[in-house]
This record gives sequence, structure tokens and C-alpha cells, in this order.
Amino acid sequence: MLKDKKKFNTSGDIFDSALIISQFPAQAFYIEKTLRDVGCREITFAAAGGLARRTAAVREFDLYIIDSPLADGSGEELALDLAQGNSGQLILAMPSDRLKFIDRRMAAAGVMTVPKPLDGEMLRNTLNAAAAAHKKAAAVPAPNALFVSRPEDLRLITAAKRILIAQGMTEPAAHQYIIRTAMDMRLKKTEVAHMIIESAVE
Repeated sequence: MLKDKKKFNTSGDIFDSALIISQFPAQAFYIEKTLRDVGCREITFAAAGGLARRTAAVREFDLYIIDSPLADGSGEELALDLAQGNSGQLILAMPSDRLKFIDRRMAAAGVMTVPKPLDGEMLRNTLNAAAAAHKKAAAVPAPNALFVSRPEDLRLITAAKRILIAQGMTEPAAHQYIIRTAMDMRLKKTEVAHMIIESAVE
């Protein structure tokens, strides 16, 4: 059961945008209210992992909160997928009896976890930790322009793979599809990724 809200630590940077992935309206509303209370201006919702992948493929968010289980999966693979090539902070809320088996794996991928049933204080503490990490990441100087293309290319290709996965491909199949298409059409992988993303937006 969701507990009452206490005051959130609003010092420092606040998330401008967030994607809440949840099939439970009551919990999605509670998370949204908490984020609104701390000044998050733009909040988007997705009820399932497939929609979340398509949404994340066309834009990035400062924060992603996955309320497990989802309508189409546990949320674990979605969290790991979003963690790749993505600068936003990730929080995975999962039943405590399952969380103990994946906590280390999520931590290694940079995904913060919070047990369910959601506890208001613990959720606020996790949001504080995510906000601190977000502020720290934003303070890192931009890399030299000579090296910018590689991480940008990685994010672009990852976004294209997310679209293919949402359409039913496995991750290895999506990876091979991009490589094979690039070879067949004599294009760069980033150009193929652009084509996939543009076709998804149309």
C-alpha cells in the first residue's frame, strides 16, 4: 500500500522530464504526483514495455521509472535496454521477493531499484539519489568534438534497435538486421538507424 508523502529534498537540479512505465493507474498517479511535487515539468506515461521502447526511441528523458511487472514482461530487460546508450536515470520498482535476485545485476547496469509495495520514504530517497546522480552527470564537461560522434552513433543505433525489438525482433536479430541492411545498401549503420527511426515516426 502507498504511504503518505513527506517533504522531498528539492536542493539542486530537478528532473525536467520523466517517463513512467506502469500498468497500474494508482501507482502511476502516485509516482506522477511525487514528481510533480518536486517540479518535474514534463511527464509521459507508457503502460507496457513495447510502448516505452517506441517512446524512448524517438526522445530521451531525464528519468525513467519502471513499475514492475508490466503488461508485457517483468521490466528487467526493459531497464537494461534503456540503460544502454541512454543518459537518463533509471529506477526499477519491483516486488521485494524478486528484487533480491536481480539487485546486483541492475546496480552493475546503473539502474536504481526500489522494493514493492512502494514505501513513500524509500521512493523519495531513491529519487533523491537519482537526482544527485543526474546532477553529477550533467556537471561532467562535454567530450572533445573529435570524440562526440561515437557515443552519438551508439545512441542512434540503440534507438533503432529498440524499435526493431518493439516490433518483435530479438536483440541479436535487430543488431544483425542493421549490419546486414547497411552492407546490402552500402550505407553506414547510422544511416540505416536513421531510416528505421524515421519510418517509426511516420
